[in-house]
Amino acid sequence: MKKRIMLVALGLLGSVCLTTSNVSAQTKGLHRLTSHWVNQHAKTQNNINRYYRLNQNTKSGPFKGSKVILPKGTIVSGSIINDSASKTHNAFVNGQTGLSYALKKRVGMKKPWTQLVFWQTYMLSRYPRVKKPAFMPALGEGVFYTGGVKSFTNMAKRYKSSSSALRLTSDGYVEFYQHRNQPLITTYYETFAYNQKPISYAKINHTLVKGSKTYLYYSHNLKGVNDQKVRKSGAYKYRLTIHNLHTPYRYTIHYDTAYGSMYTIGGHHFYSMPLKSENSGE
Repeated sequence: MKKRIMLVALGLLGSVCLTTSNVSAQTKGLHRLTSHWVNQHAKTQNNINRYYRLNQNTKSGPFKGSKVILPKGTIVSGSIINDSASKTHNAFVNGQTGLSYALKKRVGMKKPWTQLVFWQTYMLSRYPRVKKPAFMPALGEGVFYTGGVKSFTNMAKRYKSSSSALRLTSDGYVEFYQHRNQPLITTYYETFAYNQKPISYAKINHTLVKGSKTYLYYSHNLKGVNDQKVRKSGAYKYRLTIHNLHTPYRYTIHYDTAYGSMYTIGGHHFYSMPLKSENSGE
């Protein structure tokens, strides 16, 4: 009898815990999260960025009629998915982190500010997996939006943003985008909009990671950010400091949840979106 009572009590406790968890997940407003929770959730949602090297010149592009050739050695963010139509039954498709405006322009893409989408038959010899570039964050698109918690909250509340953006690319560029008429974050999906040219960009020539800080070195001043001149000339003339504050947040409105992680870049507040936005339905 005692065992039966104990089992019933445990069952009720489990129900309470489950209910509390579900309510918490849908609680409206701004809530602080832990970095551990974000990392675990990313693994559960298969939201970890993976990188691959092109071992040969690769014809690809957003549409069949406008293919471009990506050069051998290019590092891309990608995913391998099932594709019964391909020879290997697997397809290699682009991931969250995009390629640079400079590369897309160089290879002749008609609108190099837009996203380059690729879909290739996956072959290990052609697209081996490589380590995450040192300058890239582990999660998200590698895009940081101006403003801190307040800007993130306003974006999540109103489904639009007035922030400018700093963007890191898988092929090793840092770009800055000035907010204009159109938001740099897509409505509802809350991903980078790819709707304009960067006002400045630079090739990252060296990366130094010390704890929660990442230092990017490049040859010329990057308009729009507070970088530092650390040498008189050369490839490491300017340095930009990206400081991960390890303070992620979740904001839920109605049935939509957005995730933001706080940074300072060049001493100014930015936020990134480490996880994709979620919709729990009505």
